[in-house]
Amino acid sequence: MNPRMDHTMSNEDIAYDPHTYKHLTFHDAVPAFLDGSDTPRAYLERCLDTIDAREPVVKAWASMRVEGARQDADAATKRYKEGRPLSNVDGMPIGVKDLIATKDLPTNMGIAGYENYPKIDSASMQAVRAAGGIILGKVTTTPMGMGDPSVTTNPFDR
Repeated sequence: MNPRMDHTMSNEDIAYDPHTYKHLTFHDAVPAFLDGSDTPRAYLERCLDTIDAREPVVKAWASMRVEGARQDADAATKRYKEGRPLSNVDGMPIGVKDLIATKDLPTNMGIAGYENYPKIDSASMQAVRAAGGIILGKVTTTPMGMGDPSVTTNPFDR
């Protein structure tokens, strides 16, 4: 049974050992996108299954754009099917530290109660999107990127 797919299991039931865990690696997935045996959308859904299973313990995400990411993954899937991926990272879902401006997610800098909604992407996020990278969401950070630890736990040892 795949614990990522069984949502009836509690987080304590999921064996998460750094010595046996098999990471979802985008680089290893790209050949399957190119030959049509896998798609960026299916890859994203596997990532979302892992996030759903682990997020209650890990607490890594400050905000997410799941539906937007799905639309982006569908566009990447179409490009791969047409044999014209934009780059080596076309279709790759990423988490962006909550210090970097994105036009469609808040940038709260890890500060509770602070709300900032930039109207444009930072230059780095513009480059990610132009290459077909998928901004899945913002990951937690310490306030202003320094000082007190964030709420995120170690996925292998909470």
